[in-house]
Amino acid sequence: ETLYTFWESIDSYNINSQTTNQITFDETEKRTIRIENNYISWISRSEITGESDIYYFNINTNLTTKLASFVSEYDIDGERIVFTNGSWNEPRKLYLYDISSETFTYIEASNPYGMDLDRGYIAWKQNNEIFLYSIPEGTTSQVTNDNEYKQNIILSGEHITWKNHPQSNIYLYDINTQTTTQLTNEDIQWRDVVLESNYLAWVESIKDSNDKVFLYNIEQNETTQIASEEGYLENPDISGEYLAWISDNPGFDNIKLYHPSCNLTQIDTNNLVSKIDLKENFISWISETDVFLYDISLNETTQINQDVGREKYEIATGYENIIWTNNYQTLIIGRPGYDVECDDRSSELIAAAYNNTKIIIYGDHGSPDGWANNLKSGTLEWLPPTFGYSFACSTCNYGDEKTDLFCTNMIRKGSLGYVGAIRTMTGHHFMDEFLNETLFQENTVGKAFQIGKNKELKKDWGTPNLPGSSDDFYGIHDVLIGDPTLKISEATP
Repeated sequence: ETLYTFWESIDSYNINSQTTNQITFDETEKRTIRIENNYISWISRSEITGESDIYYFNINTNLTTKLASFVSEYDIDGERIVFTNGSWNEPRKLYLYDISSETFTYIEASNPYGMDLDRGYIAWKQNNEIFLYSIPEGTTSQVTNDNEYKQNIILSGEHITWKNHPQSNIYLYDINTQTTTQLTNEDIQWRDVVLESNYLAWVESIKDSNDKVFLYNIEQNETTQIASEEGYLENPDISGEYLAWISDNPGFDNIKLYHPSCNLTQIDTNNLVSKIDLKENFISWISETDVFLYDISLNETTQINQDVGREKYEIATGYENIIWTNNYQTLIIGRPGYDVECDDRSSELIAAAYNNTKIIIYGDHGSPDGWANNLKSGTLEWLPPTFGYSFACSTCNYGDEKTDLFCTNMIRKGSLGYVGAIRTMTGHHFMDEFLNETLFQENTVGKAFQIGKNKELKKDWGTPNLPGSSDDFYGIHDVLIGDPTLKISEATP
């Protein structure tokens, strides 16, 4: 087999001393990185065990603490961390941890998800309704009671915002007055909602029309259109009275910055920008393999990372420090007696696909026309009788593509079979199950696929639902094409 996997470190940059420090060294996937005052936190997921653990790092003492295992999601505010945990076949439980006192508080909730923590409150969703827990009072109250599907729950100060589905309208709840205000009324796509103190921002996206950025002043109960552009606008962020977002342009992105006193400022990046984070006087962003910092008061941009060539996926900005994830490629444990090849260069992946490989597994971004910028449907050459497995989105999306769909072209070009997703997907438990059944248990690919699907239907494992999903568990949406009686262990390249 040719197996590709990755892990990430978390690196930090101190704005005052202009020094970089590597925070983590373990070979695990890092996600949901946060920086709050003197603490850096993250979820660490092992590719080997599949466990997701939560850690926090004290910047002052340089000490790392493991808080809990089987963590689904979390949030941090000050010296408090709230998280949900539970193994694959157990309902999620909600806990609050106080760092200073090192104490846990169990909060009664029914399979909660989509939670947020800010100051003295925790908000979450369960059974399509939003609930609110007051930390000082130790009491829970129900915020909504309309049985409409809700997503993008954000808590800030004395307010909660969310979107309903499928109408996608935006709502704002005042904790003090216990009143709900509907801020949008049209059945169009409102996305990338962000709430910070007195302001709420979002992007309006309509087909064949300009994207627009809106800003709502909660105190004045006033909505203002800030921008309207032909390009794709995304990732708005608020800090104080500043509002920033990414403006997509052909070949590169700009960052736009708005303040009521000076209107719009354009920050030229000359690169593609995947993520921005705004904190008081600074904007940090990721541009593929590089990290940049913009000082608003000085109108200056600085590249702050020294590790050339490594992809970055997440970034977070604190008052004095910036953190980001650094991607590494490494070997994954293979079947005894099988050669395992691993390289982070696409040329190696392409060469392996055409070089008598029994099974080739790809785990990265995908689309109906191929594997990111590696193998593309329109340029596929004749393949040896290999089996393809894609842990990537939409490579079997028959709704978006017909003649040049990647998965079917793999079969047309000689592949014995292929497993891929028909839409956006997350989680890789299906892949783990499939590889175990085919390579270790030596079942046929059809039998292995059936076992995985049955476990998925029984919700033996899964991930919290994503926006647009109506279930508590988000389906992996894999399909199998090719010969279901094939045994990979017996296949002859």
